[in-house]
Amino acid sequence: MNIEPAANSERRDGVLSGDRTALRELAKRYLDVCAREEQQERRRLWRAQNSLKAVRPLIYVRAFAWDEMAESRCVCEEPFLREFEDFFRRSLFWDSLADDSIFEPWVTVSAVHVIPKEGLWGLPIRWIANEDGRGSKRMDPALVNPEDAARMVEPHHVIDEVETERRVERISDAIGDIITINVDRAPVYRMWNGDISTRLAQLRGLDQLMLDMMERPEWLHGVLAFMRDGILRTHEEAEQAGDWRL
Repeated sequence: MNIEPAANSERRDGVLSGDRTALRELAKRYLDVCAREEQQERRRLWRAQNSLKAVRPLIYVRAFAWDEMAESRCVCEEPFLREFEDFFRRSLFWDSLADDSIFEPWVTVSAVHVIPKEGLWGLPIRWIANEDGRGSKRMDPALVNPEDAARMVEPHHVIDEVETERRVERISDAIGDIITINVDRAPVYRMWNGDISTRLAQLRGLDQLMLDMMERPEWLHGVLAFMRDGILRTHEEAEQAGDWRL
């Protein structure tokens, strides 16, 4: 599983030669996994199950302690390329578990979104880590007083096209002749960023949020409505731009 990079002494279009060599080798191995016939059989089984047709129990390993495994150690020096190296290494390890997961023959570059400087809602999400930097962390709320909600920023779906194109060009130069490069332009206010309770708890503090339900429900409803409308707005804007689709 380990791949030692060549000496990073030369650059090609801004990519270190050793990083490029390591990434290309991993991409080829990943594509070999994607091309196996069992991927089609897994697709058939998942389609059947999702159509409520009886098939054998399907196994999906959603998560494992990846960061703690030796296989997770990357060799690419450039942080941007390490993201893709980590994807390949994690996928190759995941494949070794022999579950019913499907591995698709592409890699995805996330578009660069223009967001408020202090954070998605105009306020920073801060944490107080423990001494060794691992394990549990404590929230350091930015929404301390109710009036601080006035500093929250209305979100919009805006993509930095120049920076996004730069990222696409860099990864395309490294491995674009081997594997398809997919660009994810969907709104940033989705998944955990679209989970109102999670982000508001991080901004306000979970204990305080519980107290707000009793002490200032109208204020809380106002904040929740502001976040709800903002998320829906970004989704509508992304859909109208052709960035949010099936």
